[in-house]
Amino acid sequence: MRKVFLSNIFIQNLEKTVFKSDDFIISDETKYLCSLPYVIEDRVKEGDTVCIITGVNQSTDKQENKGKKNYEEIFKPEIRRSVEGKNVTLEFYEIPIMKHYDADAFNSFFRQVVELLQEGDILHLDLTWGLKPYTTSLFIASMYAENAGIDVKVDTVFYAHRYDGVDDGNHDKPSFIYDITSLYYLNSLAGHAKKGQRPMLDHILRFLIKE
Repeated sequence: MRKVFLSNIFIQNLEKTVFKSDDFIISDETKYLCSLPYVIEDRVKEGDTVCIITGVNQSTDKQENKGKKNYEEIFKPEIRRSVEGKNVTLEFYEIPIMKHYDADAFNSFFRQVVELLQEGDILHLDLTWGLKPYTTSLFIASMYAENAGIDVKVDTVFYAHRYDGVDDGNHDKPSFIYDITSLYYLNSLAGHAKKGQRPMLDHILRFLIKE
């Protein structure tokens, strides 16, 4: 059984921020620039097999590939630090994100994500970098895998609202990491609903989400 963490790489410069969460245990609020390592620290146990599947921007010209640079210099080192001392097996898989946006590019990305998943995988989905096309593809690929006869389970879906520029002493505007897994399963539940079942689903929704 692998614990699989799916994410897309960021292309912007990241400033130090203070991470907080009511859903995940965070021991050091300024340890990482990325949010995913905090979730890995919370979810990964001694001896786990950890698989990191990441969409990474590919450069098609002479300009600096910021996505690839962030992946190699920030993202992967922080992931490695997050599992130090836990004696885990760590695997990295990089899926190209092409510069051009079209149906073929998205379909290829979707297919590669699904093909990397194995029977028994426990999935953790990082939607931090916005519901842009490739992040949406990750979401749909996870739903497809869980409902298409592959024995996988979506354990965690999370989103981190980043506030850049917070110095070490200023906790007034921290970045929050939210567990939104319940929304994933509510969406899945609605997808299996039949005509006339809306009152029942609305009742379930009000029960699960109380204002």
